Amino acid sequence: MKWQARFKVGNYWKRITTKSNDLENAKDVALEHYMECMFKHRHGIPAVSKRFADIAKLCVADMLRVLEAGEGRKIYVDYVAVTQNYLIPFFGKFNIANISYKQVHAYEQWRREKFGRELKASTVNTHNSRLKSC
Repeated sequence: MKWQARFKVGNYWKRITTKSNDLENAKDVALEHYMECMFKHRHGIPAVSKRFADIAKLCVADMLRVLEAGEGRKIYVDYVAVTQNYLIPFFGKFNIANISYKQVHAYEQWRREKFGRELKASTVNTHNSRLKSC
């Protein structure tokens, strides 16, 4: 029988398998996972997330950090705006692995309605580039 562990991180319960039959070894593995999850929680890093919004927010934070250091590319300013104003509101609740052509097509229609006009090719390219890199 493989031991499992369950612990609370923030407001969420996390359940893991220790992949061990030995109780003492399972306790060590569980403690290691717990400490790792607590570190991530304290530093605002999602422990395990497959939601688009969580991953996109990490990308935005990384780009802002690089921009503040004076090392980022100018396009990062546009990427941050596109991500915060368009991509997260539309794709935010989707599981990142389940975003398909159907959702991308719906996003294009939603974006067109939001702008109220056809977008210039450069704007569409900026949105597409940002979506690919998230």
